[in-house]
Amino acid sequence: MTTIINFKEQTLLTIQDRQNALFQSGCKMLTWTCNDNPIKNFLSIEFTNDYTAFLSIKIKQHAEVNFTITQNGLEHQLLSLVVLNEEPHLEYERKVLLETMAQDLKSLRDFEDRTLEMLTTSEQHLLDRHDLIDNLTRSKITSDEIANRYHENESNERQINLARQCYVSLAKRGSLLYFLINHLSRLNIMYQFSLTWFQRTFHSCILDHDSTRRMSMTNLSNELDPLQRLTRQRRSSSLLSSLISSPRQSISEELTREQIPINLTRTRHNTKSFVSTITPQQRAATLRLMVDRLTYTIYQLVSWSLFAEHQLLFSFLLTTTIERETNNDEKTRYMATASDIIQEEEGGDEQQQQQQQHINELEAKLPCITHDEWTLFMSPLLSTINEDKLSFVNDLLASLYSVCQHLLHDTNQEFFKHSNPYLYLTRHDHHSRLSRFQCILIIKILRPELLLPSISQYVAEQMGSKFLSSGFADIQDIYTHSSPQAPIILLLSSGTDPTNLLLRFAKETRGSASHLDVISLGQGQGPKVEEVLSKALTLKGRWIFLHNCHLSASFMPRLRVLVNNFSKPGLELDSQFRLFLSTKPDVHFPLELLQLGLKMTIEWPVGLKSSLLQTFGPTGIVNEKVYDNETLGPYWRRLVFNLAFFHAVIHERKKFGALGWNLSYEFNQSDLEVAVLELESLVHRSKNQIPPFDVFCYLAGSVVYGGRVTDEFDRRRLLRIIERFYCPETLKEDYSYAGDDTYKAPNLDLNFSGLLSYINALPDFDDPRVFGMHPNTNRALMYVQANQLVDMLVAIEPQYRMMISLGASSDSDAACMTIINDITAKLPHFIETGYGPQARHITFENALAKISDKLESKYHAYSVFFSLLKQELRAYNELLELIHTTCNDLRRALVGETVVSEILEETQRTLLMHEMPRVWKKKSYPSTKSLLAWIADNLIRIAFFKEWTRLIVTYVEDKASSPLPPIFNIGAFYYPKGLFSAILQSSARSIALPIDQLKFTYQVLDNNEECQMLQSSTSTNDIANGITIDGIYIDGAQWDNERHQIIDCTSQQRTHRLPPLLCKLIPKSIENVDSTNVYECPVYLTALRAVSASEAAKHLVGTITIPCSETESFWTTRSIAGILEVNE
Repeated sequence: MTTIINFKEQTLLTIQDRQNALFQSGCKMLTWTCNDNPIKNFLSIEFTNDYTAFLSIKIKQHAEVNFTITQNGLEHQLLSLVVLNEEPHLEYERKVLLETMAQDLKSLRDFEDRTLEMLTTSEQHLLDRHDLIDNLTRSKITSDEIANRYHENESNERQINLARQCYVSLAKRGSLLYFLINHLSRLNIMYQFSLTWFQRTFHSCILDHDSTRRMSMTNLSNELDPLQRLTRQRRSSSLLSSLISSPRQSISEELTREQIPINLTRTRHNTKSFVSTITPQQRAATLRLMVDRLTYTIYQLVSWSLFAEHQLLFSFLLTTTIERETNNDEKTRYMATASDIIQEEEGGDEQQQQQQQHINELEAKLPCITHDEWTLFMSPLLSTINEDKLSFVNDLLASLYSVCQHLLHDTNQEFFKHSNPYLYLTRHDHHSRLSRFQCILIIKILRPELLLPSISQYVAEQMGSKFLSSGFADIQDIYTHSSPQAPIILLLSSGTDPTNLLLRFAKETRGSASHLDVISLGQGQGPKVEEVLSKALTLKGRWIFLHNCHLSASFMPRLRVLVNNFSKPGLELDSQFRLFLSTKPDVHFPLELLQLGLKMTIEWPVGLKSSLLQTFGPTGIVNEKVYDNETLGPYWRRLVFNLAFFHAVIHERKKFGALGWNLSYEFNQSDLEVAVLELESLVHRSKNQIPPFDVFCYLAGSVVYGGRVTDEFDRRRLLRIIERFYCPETLKEDYSYAGDDTYKAPNLDLNFSGLLSYINALPDFDDPRVFGMHPNTNRALMYVQANQLVDMLVAIEPQYRMMISLGASSDSDAACMTIINDITAKLPHFIETGYGPQARHITFENALAKISDKLESKYHAYSVFFSLLKQELRAYNELLELIHTTCNDLRRALVGETVVSEILEETQRTLLMHEMPRVWKKKSYPSTKSLLAWIADNLIRIAFFKEWTRLIVTYVEDKASSPLPPIFNIGAFYYPKGLFSAILQSSARSIALPIDQLKFTYQVLDNNEECQMLQSSTSTNDIANGITIDGIYIDGAQWDNERHQIIDCTSQQRTHRLPPLLCKLIPKSIENVDSTNVYECPVYLTALRAVSASEAAKHLVGTITIPCSETESFWTTRSIAGILEVNE
């Protein structure tokens, strides 16, 4: 008995014995008993090899059959598809040939089996078995006939394969494209594309090319075989309508129906006529057109489904994949690790030593790049050499040499000043030998902030500008290519709502939106959805829009079943029926629906200009009636435009990352709509005159928009920004939002049509000054975006990077062994507490005990610092112990002494990727550094605390005047907040005041003051005079020693080190003398600042007050902050 069970939810199968099994599916229990035969269990899953490998570990004693498509296998399938379409007789002959050969082999096996059966069952003498002799005779004759046919078939097969080879380029391109888009799901789970969808798209491209080619081949069509003419007529459907017309139907099923028996003799005759008519040059030109059409069609369809942040990455991957196929150049895979490919080696292979010498020479020749940047760029992975890797390194070094030789003689440093380094390298005579891809690699290393525009130029040069400009679809395009059976899936980004878009489209299509049913999913909406769907299937022309599917994860399995029912045999859907689904990226959304439906991303407009056009557009919040309302007074137009401009500014600031907002907020059109109503109400109450700005700033900044803002410094920043748009100066005719004529405010009497012309005349690229940011902020933004693109490139093709870094498996083990040996050699097992020079047996613990006796007090002012020190030592020692334990376990696993656990496997993978293992991250202090930089940072931190322990011991021996460091490196602390707490408590003890009556004051020390502080004697009472700390960097500004205040950055560098600070506590009753130009600067652990709402308090160290050149509002809008770790 065979039973097939299709599980729709999680199911537990328990095989109790050889005849009994227990199924538990949800709340249902099913017992299955088989009395005749033992239970044989067959499982079928629709996941990739990764999941299959996991399943193999969990299930013992099983046989696994892997049906996953391979690149070569798909290439053969697509080749058959092309040949069947272009020259069906070849594919038919090949099919008949394969069937004949298979039948012959089966006949031979039948004779062999029959002969063996006779031999094993015979009870007579073999010579008396006449039937056996006859069978052997017939077998010999048949074998000779098959051998002759086999030789003839081999010849025919070679001829057929030779003719099929003409179409290999198209099939290979298709296979490459499928496996490229198949990897996109690593960027976003919603980027799902099925093989059936791709095969149908591939087939449609061929059919569409046939229809366009037919116009130029009318004479040739008359000479074709009637069968070929009939086949081409049957394949005249449009490009994408056939793509979705029967989504459940396999492409192979469709082709099977089109296969018509052919008279081989007549076909061969007509083939000669056909081949003689089409020259090889014409065939090659036709194939090139078909390849180009396929490539662009796939690019366009996939781009519609991608968010804007992934558009350029997909174009670049498409370009490099095709270049790798065309030029057979595997080096384009090294993009992700182009700057990680060379490792600093001590000793070893002569070639490695020579490469290290070259790197040192390059570092000396490029003074504009610091040693730390070279360590980051050129350090990681060449512990083993292979020919391909060595060739790439040599080519890269040669390319760098050519640039360096030119830079040595270029005193103006044109390459580093040029706004278009890609154009500079490709057009300059000194770099004519560089390939285009080498230019990209050099820019990635030397000018990373301009990597994205360089990649755009590279893609446009190699593929054409159309592969950069067609990534966004219109709802009309999606609707045209859709079908009733397949849903239209709208992928949402933060703050977007496609409801108005669909309502407008419904009115434009049908004249009204009465046929559109909108349901916002959530708890309890499932029955309503089923009811509406059931009615829509019986009515004509209904549209259903299920909004926010990500909010109803429990209903998604049921929705998948309902959509699957659309393709049931016998069910005829109305041709105008459509199902629209909107969802944010969510793991609970059914993958089957993602693969079945047409996807389109809905994103917020990019740039101020696009955002304003949306606000004042046909479906925008502010239409002509609202804007030109003359009853609201002469200032209404300016006031409502300022609000729209403010809305666009605070939304676009998100692209600057932490410089824009500490946290990301979903400001949307609903906020703007409420703010417009509040503004209108205030203007009415003010009798159509200027409303009270402070009231509206509070309503909009603290209630409407501020209700979304959770970070206190973001809330302060939001209020300062809205004050720029609602103050008396904004109503002046010559007011400018950026301080120049580019963003000059529109005239007070400008009507709605004039306003649209004004908006269209705004720049396409935003000036950072309009956001209140420094002009150099764009450089920091481009640098961050370049790093994000490289990170996404690594995420989408991790196997490429592993292949680059590792080579063979033995090479990966050797490379990992080298890395862990290097780490364990550099990092100590624990922080050694030094001994004193006189009493060598006095340890750190003994010294702490003797200090209390020396100061004649157990609770002296230093005790708080000593408690802090012991806490820091314990944290670092635990981290060091974990690192060494993990490395030792991994070392034993690599040599086969122990089993490789899941943790060790993840550790090996991340170490080879030069990232911090997850198990270390959980124990480590927050850091954004790479592995090598993190190890170096640990050494600096350890050195500080080791020196502090030595200082305590020497103080006990009267060799030091104070047990405290003269300057505290706050960046070395595991818990930096603890240092401020220690300063507060010790100062309170020194000046004998309660903690709640004290406040911090800060003084930035210049060089002279610092020397005086270091030379002055320190005693217990000196704590009241202040503690000096160092290690704070200013993010977005710099310190001016001459003016003794922070100023705007004068260079392109984003972060600058702040001089040491003298932290002193004074009574709160003492008022500050001058607080006009003092900025309360927040200090964070890393450049990521708050990271997330739940971790904001953890990453905020505190605030410091420092003198500034401008007002506090200016620096608050600039989003200036202190950080303890410089971002790489």
